[in-house]
Amino acid sequence: MKPTFLFTFLLMLSSVAFSQQHFRPKPITDSTVVRDSTGNVLPLDKWQTAMGSGDYTIQIKLTATDTVYTLIRQTAEDRQHSYEARAKYEQALKDGTIKPGESLTTYSKPRESDAFPRGYKINMMTTRDIDGKRIDNKMIEGKIVVLNFWFVGCPPCKAEIPELNKLALDNANNPDIIFLAVALDKSYLVKDFIKNNPFAYRQITDAARFCEAYGIKGYPTNVVIDKKGIIQFSSIGYGPGSLAWLKKTLDELKTEKLPE
Repeated sequence: MKPTFLFTFLLMLSSVAFSQQHFRPKPITDSTVVRDSTGNVLPLDKWQTAMGSGDYTIQIKLTATDTVYTLIRQTAEDRQHSYEARAKYEQALKDGTIKPGESLTTYSKPRESDAFPRGYKINMMTTRDIDGKRIDNKMIEGKIVVLNFWFVGCPPCKAEIPELNKLALDNANNPDIIFLAVALDKSYLVKDFIKNNPFAYRQITDAARFCEAYGIKGYPTNVVIDKKGIIQFSSIGYGPGSLAWLKKTLDELKTEKLPE
């Protein structure tokens, strides 16, 4: 059975959960083994029909040895994002911005981190950065804070560093924005890494206890906090276009001012 356009479109919008060991999932084909939420293997016609209905998506999880595909029911919000993404995609085709078959990821919002839901107020960790400078709630008061949670052995974390660097360097002269990278690794490992892989964020190291306290379950995790300390954006994992939403949020916040 040949997949329909809607089916192909939904496959491209499938959410991705990155593991600590791998980066790129295998492509989805007719031979892909797809399971239900209980782990049972689904027949090809059953999961393709479910995808074609628009009520389901395929969650992709990368493990140390394999790529796991799970059929999950979309929430109403997920479906709305899909419809909006499809409309933008079709408009982009019409305008000639993209060509048929090109990636849709630029138009779909990345998965929000469960640890940092939008609208919640964050309590900043009290610690010191890799240079010994103190970081706490007082230091970030009235500032926009961009957080990146990562570790040295994480391929997707490393893959996004060039984009993160550009974002940080483009805003290097703005005193109202603070870029903080929170690493699981010890200081000496991070120092060795950034000798050959410059990372323009201020580095907080040996931060496993903070990541555990926040409830972070995947890396990289990116967060944008406004001047009032409210989370305005978060994402988990990395893929083409995923940081465009981070930049969009940051650009919007830069034009806002705290009330006098």
